[in-house]
This record gives sequence, structure tokens and C-alpha cells, in this order.
Amino acid sequence: QVFDGKICTWRLRDHKLKKGDAVAFENSQTEEIFGFGKITKVAKTTVGKIDLKDKAHYKTYRNRQELVKAFKRHNPSYKINNNTPVFVYTYKFIKIKL
Repeated sequence: QVFDGKICTWRLRDHKLKKGDAVAFENSQTEEIFGFGKITKVAKTTVGKIDLKDKAHYKTYRNRQELVKAFKRHNPSYKINNNTPVFVYTYKFIKIKL
């Protein structure tokens, strides 16, 4: 997705990232690092306030229930509703040249 223009991610857990921080992007199947991201913006919102059509996140949603289902799939131990806090990390992706 980052190769197709995704520039932000939504997280239920606060990763304590700040503007200017660098993060590695890893293929979870091969454990190979394929790039890095430089955090350009950090924001806090709620599930109920997320723009379902936000192309910066790459994946868009038809309705709020679809978004909640996606969060539950990735975070099965969390109780998720419209008031659940969400951390929005926007980044600039830098691909590793292999």
C-alpha cells in the first residue's frame, strides 16, 4: 500500500511517535525491511471522527461499521466504538533500493 500512495496509518495504541521520528517498514511475512517512514504529522481523533474516504490512509470504508470491523480484526483485545481514541501518524515513505 505504501508503494501505491498510502501516507498515513491509524493506530489504537499510542506509539509515542513525534514529528521527525523515523520508523522502519517491514514485510511481516519475510521480516525484511523494505523502507522507512519519516513522521510528518501526529494527530489524535476518535473512530467516529475518522474520514471514511481519506485516500491518505489508502483503504477507504463504505460505512463506520466496516471501519470498526477492520479495527477489531487488527486489535481483537480492544473494545471499539465511535468514542475509541485513534492515533493518526502521517509519514513520508522512503523505499530502500535493493
